Amino acid sequence: MKGRDSVPNPSTRRNREHGQQSLSEQRRPQEKVRMTEKPKKKTKKTKDIVDRHCDYVEGLSDSPRDYQEAVALFMVSTLTQAKFTLMSLPDVPYSFDEESGEMLLNTCFILIGKTRVSRKTSSVDKAETAILSIAPEIKLTDEFTMETVEKTFDGRKRCVMAWIQDECLQFFTAIRYKDYMRGADSTLSKLIDGKGRSRRTSGGGKREIPRGNSIGILFASTTFLPTVFTLGSFRQGFLNRFIFVWPKLGELKPKKRKASSPEQIKEMRKILYWLKALYEYQPRKGYSSTPVQFTSDALALLNKYDIEINKRIKEDKTDSLKTGWLGNAPSSLERLAALYRIARLKKSELKSDMIFLIAEVKDVKKAIKFMKKANRWADKVINAMELKKIDEDILRLIELITKYGEVDKTSRKVEAMMGIVNRHLGQGKTKLEVRTIVDSAIDRGIIERFNERKKGMKKSATWFRLL
Repeated sequence: MKGRDSVPNPSTRRNREHGQQSLSEQRRPQEKVRMTEKPKKKTKKTKDIVDRHCDYVEGLSDSPRDYQEAVALFMVSTLTQAKFTLMSLPDVPYSFDEESGEMLLNTCFILIGKTRVSRKTSSVDKAETAILSIAPEIKLTDEFTMETVEKTFDGRKRCVMAWIQDECLQFFTAIRYKDYMRGADSTLSKLIDGKGRSRRTSGGGKREIPRGNSIGILFASTTFLPTVFTLGSFRQGFLNRFIFVWPKLGELKPKKRKASSPEQIKEMRKILYWLKALYEYQPRKGYSSTPVQFTSDALALLNKYDIEINKRIKEDKTDSLKTGWLGNAPSSLERLAALYRIARLKKSELKSDMIFLIAEVKDVKKAIKFMKKANRWADKVINAMELKKIDEDILRLIELITKYGEVDKTSRKVEAMMGIVNRHLGQGKTKLEVRTIVDSAIDRGIIERFNERKKGMKKSATWFRLL
């Protein structure tokens, strides 16, 4: 006798005749069906203008990608011209002028690397030629004085000027040694923050840069640059506003002499057209800027980074130079995240009026990735600076031992009492700084420290001996 399952089902036969599936066929696993389907094409991921610029330059040069990323961010930040801004709760102004609490998106970069092989000059040239072709009126002159800056801002409102130099050593040397540049770093800090500047002229008049005007800076120099940085430029905050870019050099290739391909020229023009559209963007009528806001998840990432920085600052008992730079890092992170979001805008969006722009987690993550590298680069700069400072102080220590010491008849070496040397070495320095200099000289085998009671002394004393 046949089982129930073997009895033909008329409804099944009828469904098949009409091209329909039976109930059992509908319940059948679908994996077999999927195997016969053609694989779906993956949608091509659209790249933002920062990545497109990096890819374009990589096809022309072996310059480090980190340089190109900084250059692209600088161009975006400068060409926004304060038309995109940030506003966080701590920055809400205590003023009738609500615009005074906006955080502008201008950036300051210094590209550091060895002469020629790092290609830092060609990287800076890309930004300079792009800005000159799109907005030549916003580029500061090469010869920098505060008077030229004041004249440049005459009659301008909410303008971000681009200050570009492919070799900035002369400027930082002038800050350190020239009287006419005294206080320039402090004034520039206010301009970077968009806080304006006013002063009295010798004729009794008044020169003023209104609030809301600012500058973006793109510098480059050799690895010697940190040795001319001053403590004051870090302590009062000028150098803390910079992101130093000092990457490792990859495989060096000969400079390409061939002409660009039609595809490269086409991509270059597309990038320039996008940057031009950014410069020509206008906020919604009645608004001075389009605010960039963060999603709750993106804001949580920013807050987490802020907490980590605060923890590191609290744990630094010596109040080192790095502490000041870290204090400005959260603001730099917010700016970069906003810039990465702007870089994702389509050219058509730049022609529309936006009430606000929303930055997402992926924008913050890209900014954090860049800031982690910037943190290491800042360490390299400060270490190079402090190493040079220690060398100068050790030379001073040797000079003082020679000046106040005498040649010991037994050892035939110059010896001087520690108390006398420390008193002269410690002028303008803390006890910790003096001890650091002395310990460094001992560790390098330049001097030795010992206790001895010399002839005619009532008790022993501590001495330094040149080795």
